[in-house]
Amino acid sequence: MSTPAQQIAHDIARPLHHYFAERHGAFLNFAAATDGLTAEQALQVPREKFNSIWRVVNHVCFWVEAAALVVQDSDANPQTPGLQTGGWYDER
Repeated sequence: MSTPAQQIAHDIARPLHHYFAERHGAFLNFAAATDGLTAEQALQVPREKFNSIWRVVNHVCFWVEAAALVVQDSDANPQTPGLQTGGWYDER
């Protein structure tokens, strides 16, 4: 039997996995759509008032971490991954 925190974690993880790792309908999942993307491509902004893929990925990662910290009952603040180092940043 799972604890309430484990159930909440599962409830958060399932839709994230669905939209980011599984194929659903006619749309590619997020992981497949960004596979092989270079840092230069990820940094491109298609036009004014749009965001780059890099910014969208960082936004999603930030809020996934924020949700995980809530489940863990942590007072820590989420970090923005790839903002200064790691991932695509190191490939630039």
